[in-house]
Amino acid sequence: MSLTLNDTEERRAVDDSHTVNLLTNMPRESFEELLTPANDDSPSSEACAAATFAACDETVYDGKNMEAIIEMLSFLHARLDIVS
Repeated sequence: MSLTLNDTEERRAVDDSHTVNLLTNMPRESFEELLTPANDDSPSSEACAAATFAACDETVYDGKNMEAIIEMLSFLHARLDIVS
């Protein structure tokens, strides 16, 4: 998740935690500014609906690249697994 160079895995986990905490406390309206447009070679939502699921890029939704959201959700899911 983090683009910074960290000395240890522990430091990277702390940086990722701070990043997710910041993003989850942002107003919902701000998320649109963080999402980048999908690549031109990515299939559209309409093309995905007509094609098989395997042919679709799972990181594209409504013409936006969802990789950052997926990473954030994966991090939060891992945190829930640690607590439970």
